[in-house]
Amino acid sequence: MSLMKGMDPNPYMIQRAQSGQVDEIQQRLKGTRNPLNHTSRSQFIKIHKDAWNNLELQNKDKKHMLTTSTTKSSLTKEPSTMQSSTLEPILIRDLLVEHTHTGRVLIVKSVVESYKMNAIHLLVEDQDAHTYQPDSSALQVSLYNFVLQGNNGSIKAQINAAFPVGVVLAIKEPYFKVTVAGNLAVRVDNPSDVEIIEDPNYPHLYSQKWKDPLIASIPKDIEGWRVRGNDYYNKQNYERALGCYGSALQIDPDHNIMLLNKLAALLALKRYHECIPLGHLLLSKIPNELKVYARMAKSYYSLGLYEQALEYYQQLLTLSPKNQEAINYVKNAKERIVERGNGQYNFKAIREQFNKTLEADCSEYIGPIKIISTEKMGRGIAVTRDVPVGTLLLVSKGVGVIIDNEKDQLMDIDLRGQTFNDMNAVKSIGLTSQAAKNNPFITRQIVKLYSGPVEVPIKEEITLDDFKVKMEDLSNPMAPLSVDRIRGIIKHNAFGDDKKPKRSGLWPLPSLINHNCLDSVSRFFIGDMMFMYSATNLKANQEIFISYVPNVNSYPERKKTLESFGITNCHCQLCELDRLEAPQSINERQRLYQFFQDNYSRRVHQFDKTVIPVIEKHIQALKRTYKNEDQRSLAFELFHPTSALALLYSISSSEKAFKAHLECLNILGLKLDQSDLRSHNNNNNNKKKNSKISFDPITISIPTPLVPLDYLCVDLYLHIAHFSYQLGNIPFARKALALSRLAGKIFLGLSTQDHTANNQKKGIDNNLFLFKDTIQFI
Repeated sequence: MSLMKGMDPNPYMIQRAQSGQVDEIQQRLKGTRNPLNHTSRSQFIKIHKDAWNNLELQNKDKKHMLTTSTTKSSLTKEPSTMQSSTLEPILIRDLLVEHTHTGRVLIVKSVVESYKMNAIHLLVEDQDAHTYQPDSSALQVSLYNFVLQGNNGSIKAQINAAFPVGVVLAIKEPYFKVTVAGNLAVRVDNPSDVEIIEDPNYPHLYSQKWKDPLIASIPKDIEGWRVRGNDYYNKQNYERALGCYGSALQIDPDHNIMLLNKLAALLALKRYHECIPLGHLLLSKIPNELKVYARMAKSYYSLGLYEQALEYYQQLLTLSPKNQEAINYVKNAKERIVERGNGQYNFKAIREQFNKTLEADCSEYIGPIKIISTEKMGRGIAVTRDVPVGTLLLVSKGVGVIIDNEKDQLMDIDLRGQTFNDMNAVKSIGLTSQAAKNNPFITRQIVKLYSGPVEVPIKEEITLDDFKVKMEDLSNPMAPLSVDRIRGIIKHNAFGDDKKPKRSGLWPLPSLINHNCLDSVSRFFIGDMMFMYSATNLKANQEIFISYVPNVNSYPERKKTLESFGITNCHCQLCELDRLEAPQSINERQRLYQFFQDNYSRRVHQFDKTVIPVIEKHIQALKRTYKNEDQRSLAFELFHPTSALALLYSISSSEKAFKAHLECLNILGLKLDQSDLRSHNNNNNNKKKNSKISFDPITISIPTPLVPLDYLCVDLYLHIAHFSYQLGNIPFARKALALSRLAGKIFLGLSTQDHTANNQKKGIDNNLFLFKDTIQFI
């Protein structure tokens, strides 16, 4: 089952696919020649036309679904490294079922509009279609993991731009298989295995009917290729544009304008490592061309080579002192170098920039950490020195990141694993494949990650240097990874975040962190960047942990999810406590918890005070399911009902709300010393609040809590501070406020000013924010 660390199992995930009929067809037809009459051409055409007509309706709420995703094949295939022209042609009639045709190439042409579900589906014929029996010449081709170019226009327009009717394709080393529906199709997992043929002189083209349209449309000179390429470029179809500029360069390899246009297309495709040598070639030919400096600088910057980017932007400024792009990026590159060196980030500025451009422009950072080898969990990460709570440990840029506010209902079917999988996880496969192809640094990072029990052995020891950008890697790119290998890497290493917007992807270095249900580090995201802080004090050489599953889930739910990661017995404090509980008690607790969610949550959100007595009784019933109901810590199933009670108490009783919030804190295992609390009647409260209070900032020291801070602490400590202040317990309010600010920094990246700005409109007493205290764990 394809799960992601830190994300709830998808409620739509089904444990076993009904694949018996497909298995029977596979076994019966395996190795046989294409029967051709399995599905008729006319049936296929009707299917495609109906799907094409319904395409916009199916995708109207999925504006960002530009990626085709994958279902696991019964065979796996490495990307072909051969040029299609060097492979031996094969016809549709000669394809063998459940067979990868190594050394062969299938030349086909689309005959009707293509459509997209969880793949792009084309209906094609070959050059000998006229020799086939009537209604038997069509073949379905399913293209997975393809990233459609362009963000504008309808889904129909994007598909038609990429694969218009009549487009000629060369499919390298095709895999012919039985589909989920029991039909026969060619399946392509690797985008590089498909070439679009526009040259009528392509060696495997022999049908004059196919050649004539290509001859009629092919440009006759460089200017024609330039115009066609620019038209594709303006439509954001950068791959086709690149192909046109390449055809022009076959006529004149030294044509400077075509080389410049090729550089622009490569930059738009994010193939930055290919931009660098081309840029050097152009500078040797036209040393004062501003566009070359700008495009090379952008390539270095996007690869994280900020010193080199700074050098080229400064050279651009020498040639053009008022160039605004260079002025801005000189400043940005210097900021990135500082971030990478000392981990100082302006989160507010990063968020504002992301909201404007949907890109988080900041550097990665590796703090006081090291990669270790553990006895039971394999590789892990530990700190190199004593670090206090709130220390930034790691900033990592994601690969194949999906950020989506909408829940995608499409399923990914894994026949071999017999599961249905969450689509966000598998959409990452196509983006990761594309990113690894474009950026050699990414391939070097992810190739050493665990990809499953039958993974390719990793011979070299993994070090932090493997996760740092190095200039020498530009000249030594690695071979592309197979989609199956990438699928395994994502399955075992991807992170998910249930907060809105929903986010999933692969963050290479953080994926080495092992599991504990009680995270010792935090993580939050801005765009595709992940930030990790220490959530408690850590000793030198102490291993750090994250939870692969929400700790509020019941023990059976956590156990089931962890087993999907190969973790059969978690020894964390929470699991050890839960294992002491009787199974029937756990089941009853889960029943009560679900009953609360189904019957009381809506009334709580409507501030229905009449439900208070019922919730009080419900909490008591929940407590009785614990073995030691009065002493049990980390009783997470009590948190939501108790916090609901605190919310309802706040309507009429600050004291009851205060005590309920303190109880929530106790549930999380984060008890606060209450020795500085005093009882006050209302007159004393008002008198104390109106007396002179010093707002001079102080540093408050408290014992290190027994468990790390939790994301829930941000608001929980704030409400405790508010009600404590209302009741006149000023010292306690200051302590709780300082803890809320610390949690806000750790879990949200909030400065003191941002924390205040975010919370002033939440009904919190604004006088409270005049305190600027800090806190330390001792």
